[in-house]
Amino acid sequence: MPQFLTSTVISCLNRQDVEALIKDLRAPSPQVKLDKAWGSTAEGKLICLFSTGDRATLQQFLKLKHVHTEWIVNVETEWNP
Repeated sequence: MPQFLTSTVISCLNRQDVEALIKDLRAPSPQVKLDKAWGSTAEGKLICLFSTGDRATLQQFLKLKHVHTEWIVNVETEWNP
């Protein structure tokens, strides 16, 4: 299944709000799965890795969750040490 990285500004959220957002994004969905999330409340950034069928499906999912992204990148290649 294709994977996508997203960047979201979370500078207006406190740690509890970010945890609630992650919990909401992890809620079972038939089309989108949040695989991992990394964030810094000090820098106001949240990076997420999603698995989904295509970019449009992810965009629709994020819109329903009221999440505005700075960018979405299709992960085409992964290099491991």
